[in-house]
Amino acid sequence: MACWVYNYYGNVSNPTSCAVPSQGTGNDGNVLGQYYKDGANSTLSNTASLTYDPTHRLTGSVATGNSTYNLAFSYDRYGNMTCTQNQNTQGLCPQYTFSAVSPLTRPATRSTLSPEPGRGFGVRGAAINPALSPKTGRGFDVREMAMNGL
Repeated sequence: MACWVYNYYGNVSNPTSCAVPSQGTGNDGNVLGQYYKDGANSTLSNTASLTYDPTHRLTGSVATGNSTYNLAFSYDRYGNMTCTQNQNTQGLCPQYTFSAVSPLTRPATRSTLSPEPGRGFGVRGAAINPALSPKTGRGFDVREMAMNGL
């Protein structure tokens, strides 16, 4: 049987089994740790610890067990998150570029989780694909196009 167990409390250790964890204090809504056990193969599991900045944005995630990773995240002045590559980076850490017109313009490197080249998101969060005709309205944030005089 698979399980996911979460820790939201700053004064309690992170879960290491499927047992219901003890409650503590300091729950600000952030998941501080989690335990995962695979349902198909019960020998596969991991425990993750997560860290946040003062504005509750994810800054780090480290997992130990059968599936491990060590990722750090930073934010630009607009709040766009970037995976920060450093000497401790382990796991998939895609690199994206951002612009003022279309915040997510393209990944700097391709991966199976990356959007197609040229795809992005407008300032309102709508997916944009410039390969599609603007006459159809498919793939464009029409409100954003109007605001930008397109």
